[in-house]
Amino acid sequence: MEGWAGFLVAAAIGGIVGWVEMAQRYSDAPSHVLLWPAAWLYIGANIAASLAALGLVRSLHWTFGQTDPTSRATIQVLVAGFGAMALFRSRLFTAAQPIATGSEVKFLWSPATLLEGMLKIADREARKTQGRSRLRAARTVSKLTWADVRKLPPIVLALMESDEFDTRAQEQAAEFARDVKACEKNPEGYSDDQRKLMLGVRIVRFAGARVLREAIAYLRHK
Repeated sequence: MEGWAGFLVAAAIGGIVGWVEMAQRYSDAPSHVLLWPAAWLYIGANIAASLAALGLVRSLHWTFGQTDPTSRATIQVLVAGFGAMALFRSRLFTAAQPIATGSEVKFLWSPATLLEGMLKIADREARKTQGRSRLRAARTVSKLTWADVRKLPPIVLALMESDEFDTRAQEQAAEFARDVKACEKNPEGYSDDQRKLMLGVRIVRFAGARVLREAIAYLRHK
Protein backbone atom coordinates (compact mmCIF):
# COMPACT_ATOMS: atom_id res chain seq x y z
CA MET A 1 0.00 0.00 0.00
CA GLU A 2 2.69 2.41 -1.01
CA GLY A 3 2.17 5.55 -3.05
CA TRP A 4 -1.32 6.85 -3.79
CA ALA A 5 -2.93 3.48 -3.07
CA GLY A 6 -2.06 3.95 0.59
CA PHE A 7 -3.78 7.33 0.65
CA LEU A 8 -6.92 5.87 -0.92
CA VAL A 9 -7.08 3.07 1.66
CA ALA A 10 -6.43 5.50 4.53
CA ALA A 11 -9.19 7.78 3.23
CA ALA A 12 -11.61 4.84 3.02
CA ILE A 13 -10.80 3.75 6.58
CA GLY A 14 -11.17 7.30 7.85
CA GLY A 15 -14.54 7.66 6.14
CA ILE A 16 -15.81 4.39 7.62
CA VAL A 17 -14.63 5.43 11.09
CA GLY A 18 -16.45 8.75 10.71
CA TRP A 19 -19.65 7.05 9.54
CA VAL A 20 -19.57 4.54 12.41
CA GLU A 21 -19.16 7.33 14.96
CA MET A 22 -22.06 9.33 13.52
CA ALA A 23 -24.22 6.20 13.17
CA GLN A 24 -23.66 5.41 16.85
CA ARG A 25 -24.74 8.91 17.80
CA TYR A 26 -27.87 8.78 15.63
CA SER A 27 -28.99 5.17 15.76
CA ASP A 28 -32.63 5.52 14.59
CA ALA A 29 -31.55 4.50 11.08
CA PRO A 30 -27.75 4.31 10.75
CA SER A 31 -27.79 3.93 6.97
CA HIS A 32 -29.75 7.19 6.62
CA VAL A 33 -26.84 9.08 8.18
CA LEU A 34 -25.14 8.90 4.79
CA LEU A 35 -27.95 11.07 3.38
CA TRP A 36 -27.30 13.90 5.83
CA PRO A 37 -25.02 16.76 4.69
CA ALA A 38 -24.11 17.36 8.34
CA ALA A 39 -22.81 13.82 8.67
CA TRP A 40 -20.69 14.21 5.57
CA LEU A 41 -19.08 17.25 7.15
CA TYR A 42 -17.76 15.04 9.93
CA ILE A 43 -17.01 12.09 7.64
CA GLY A 44 -15.06 14.47 5.41
CA ALA A 45 -13.12 15.72 8.44
CA ASN A 46 -12.20 12.12 9.27
CA ILE A 47 -11.04 11.50 5.70
CA ALA A 48 -8.95 14.66 5.72
CA ALA A 49 -7.46 13.75 9.10
CA SER A 50 -6.51 10.28 7.85
CA LEU A 51 -4.84 11.69 4.75
CA ALA A 52 -2.96 14.29 6.80
CA ALA A 53 -1.91 11.65 9.33
CA LEU A 54 -0.55 9.36 6.63
CA GLY A 55 1.36 12.23 5.07
CA LEU A 56 2.79 13.10 8.48
CA VAL A 57 3.72 9.50 9.26
CA ARG A 58 5.52 9.14 5.96
CA SER A 59 7.28 12.50 6.15
CA LEU A 60 8.58 11.70 9.65
CA HIS A 61 9.54 8.17 8.55
CA TRP A 62 7.68 6.43 11.36
CA THR A 63 8.25 2.73 10.79
CA PHE A 64 6.54 1.35 13.92
CA GLY A 65 9.30 -1.23 14.18
CA GLN A 66 8.70 -2.68 10.72
CA THR A 67 11.69 -3.25 8.44
CA ASP A 68 9.94 -4.95 5.53
CA PRO A 69 8.72 -2.23 3.07
CA THR A 70 5.33 -3.86 2.51
CA SER A 71 4.67 -4.38 6.22
CA ARG A 72 5.85 -0.84 6.98
CA ALA A 73 3.55 0.68 4.38
CA THR A 74 0.60 -1.40 5.61
CA ILE A 75 1.02 -0.47 9.26
CA GLN A 76 1.45 3.20 8.35
CA VAL A 77 -1.85 3.18 6.47
CA LEU A 78 -3.67 1.37 9.27
CA VAL A 79 -2.34 3.70 11.96
CA ALA A 80 -3.22 6.76 9.88
CA GLY A 81 -6.70 5.46 9.00
CA PHE A 82 -7.76 4.27 12.43
CA GLY A 83 -5.71 6.56 14.65
CA ALA A 84 -5.92 9.89 12.83
CA MET A 85 -8.69 11.36 14.96
CA ALA A 86 -6.99 10.32 18.18
CA LEU A 87 -3.74 11.85 16.95
CA PHE A 88 -5.19 15.18 15.88
CA ARG A 89 -7.55 15.41 18.84
CA SER A 90 -4.54 15.41 21.13
CA ARG A 91 -2.78 18.63 22.12
CA LEU A 92 0.36 17.49 20.34
CA PHE A 93 -0.10 20.03 17.54
CA THR A 94 -1.24 23.26 19.20
CA ALA A 95 -0.35 26.87 18.54
CA ALA A 96 -0.37 29.11 21.61
CA GLN A 97 0.90 32.49 22.69
CA PRO A 98 0.43 34.91 25.60
CA ILE A 99 -2.56 37.17 25.08
CA ALA A 100 -0.89 39.98 27.02
CA THR A 101 2.37 40.51 28.88
CA GLY A 102 2.38 38.56 32.09
CA SER A 103 -0.77 36.63 31.34
CA GLU A 104 -0.87 32.87 31.25
CA VAL A 105 -0.54 31.09 27.93
CA LYS A 106 -3.84 30.50 26.13
CA PHE A 107 -4.42 27.95 23.40
CA LEU A 108 -5.37 29.70 20.18
CA TRP A 109 -5.91 26.86 17.77
CA SER A 110 -5.06 23.25 17.10
CA PRO A 111 -6.35 20.38 14.97
CA ALA A 112 -8.20 19.24 18.09
CA THR A 113 -10.19 22.47 18.41
CA LEU A 114 -10.90 22.46 14.68
CA LEU A 115 -12.21 18.89 14.72
CA GLU A 116 -14.21 19.46 17.89
CA GLY A 117 -15.79 22.51 16.29
CA MET A 118 -16.70 20.57 13.15
CA LEU A 119 -18.19 17.79 15.26
CA LYS A 120 -20.33 20.29 17.19
CA ILE A 121 -21.60 21.80 13.95
CA ALA A 122 -22.32 18.36 12.52
CA ASP A 123 -24.03 17.28 15.76
CA ARG A 124 -26.27 20.33 15.83
CA GLU A 125 -27.35 19.97 12.23
CA ALA A 126 -27.74 16.19 12.54
CA ARG A 127 -30.00 16.61 15.58
CA LYS A 128 -32.25 18.90 13.54
CA THR A 129 -32.39 16.40 10.68
CA GLN A 130 -33.04 13.50 13.05
CA GLY A 131 -35.75 15.51 14.84
CA ARG A 132 -37.58 16.11 11.57
CA SER A 133 -37.28 12.43 10.65
CA ARG A 134 -38.63 11.36 14.04
CA LEU A 135 -41.58 13.73 13.72
CA ARG A 136 -42.50 12.40 10.27
CA ALA A 137 -42.31 8.82 11.53
CA ALA A 138 -44.24 9.55 14.73
CA ARG A 139 -47.12 11.05 12.77
CA THR A 140 -48.02 7.55 11.57
CA VAL A 141 -49.81 7.04 14.92
CA SER A 142 -52.08 10.04 14.38
CA LYS A 143 -54.91 7.96 12.88
CA LEU A 144 -54.95 5.56 15.84
CA THR A 145 -56.92 6.15 19.00
CA TRP A 146 -55.04 6.77 22.24
CA ALA A 147 -56.27 3.40 23.49
CA ASP A 148 -54.65 1.68 20.51
CA VAL A 149 -51.43 3.68 20.78
CA ARG A 150 -51.05 2.47 24.37
CA LYS A 151 -50.90 -1.08 23.01
CA LEU A 152 -47.80 -0.32 20.92
CA PRO A 153 -45.08 -0.22 23.64
CA PRO A 154 -45.45 -3.90 24.70
CA ILE A 155 -45.32 -4.94 21.03
CA VAL A 156 -42.25 -2.80 20.43
CA LEU A 157 -40.50 -4.16 23.53
CA ALA A 158 -41.19 -7.70 22.38
CA LEU A 159 -39.82 -6.95 18.92
CA MET A 160 -36.67 -5.40 20.36
CA GLU A 161 -36.02 -8.15 22.90
CA SER A 162 -32.66 -9.89 22.49
CA ASP A 163 -31.77 -13.49 23.34
CA GLU A 164 -28.40 -12.36 24.67
CA PHE A 165 -27.92 -10.14 27.72
CA ASP A 166 -26.84 -6.65 26.74
CA THR A 167 -26.45 -4.13 29.54
CA ARG A 168 -26.86 -1.14 27.28
CA ALA A 169 -29.94 -2.64 25.62
CA GLN A 170 -31.45 -3.36 29.04
CA GLU A 171 -30.83 0.23 30.14
CA GLN A 172 -32.45 1.57 26.98
CA ALA A 173 -35.48 -0.69 27.45
CA ALA A 174 -35.85 0.46 31.06
CA GLU A 175 -35.60 4.10 30.01
CA PHE A 176 -38.22 3.53 27.31
CA ALA A 177 -40.54 1.90 29.85
CA ARG A 178 -40.17 4.92 32.15
CA ASP A 179 -40.96 7.28 29.26
CA VAL A 180 -44.09 5.28 28.44
CA LYS A 181 -45.31 5.38 32.06
CA ALA A 182 -44.70 9.13 32.26
CA CYS A 183 -46.67 9.63 29.05
CA GLU A 184 -49.54 7.48 30.35
CA LYS A 185 -49.70 9.25 33.72
CA ASN A 186 -49.68 12.58 31.88
CA PRO A 187 -48.88 14.90 34.83
CA GLU A 188 -48.74 17.92 32.51
CA GLY A 189 -52.25 17.31 31.18
CA TYR A 190 -51.41 16.95 27.49
CA SER A 191 -54.21 16.16 25.06
CA ASP A 192 -54.51 12.66 23.62
CA ASP A 193 -53.24 13.89 20.24
CA GLN A 194 -50.15 15.34 21.90
CA ARG A 195 -49.57 12.18 23.89
CA LYS A 196 -49.89 10.02 20.77
CA LEU A 197 -47.24 12.08 19.03
CA MET A 198 -44.94 12.10 22.07
CA LEU A 199 -45.23 8.35 22.50
CA GLY A 200 -44.62 7.84 18.79
CA VAL A 201 -41.42 9.89 19.04
CA ARG A 202 -40.28 7.82 22.02
CA ILE A 203 -40.88 4.61 20.10
CA VAL A 204 -38.90 5.90 17.11
CA ARG A 205 -36.07 6.99 19.41
CA PHE A 206 -35.98 3.58 21.07
CA ALA A 207 -36.65 1.21 18.18
CA GLY A 208 -36.62 3.19 14.95
CA ALA A 209 -39.28 4.14 12.42
CA ARG A 210 -39.44 0.73 10.74
CA VAL A 211 -40.29 -1.08 13.99
CA LEU A 212 -43.01 1.49 14.69
CA ARG A 213 -44.56 0.91 11.27
CA GLU A 214 -44.42 -2.87 11.73
CA ALA A 215 -46.04 -2.61 15.16
CA ILE A 216 -48.84 -0.42 13.78
CA ALA A 217 -49.40 -2.84 10.88
CA TYR A 218 -49.64 -5.75 13.32
CA LEU A 219 -52.10 -3.82 15.50
CA ARG A 220 -54.32 -2.95 12.55
CA HIS A 221 -54.47 -6.50 11.21
CA LYS A 222 -54.75 -8.26 14.53
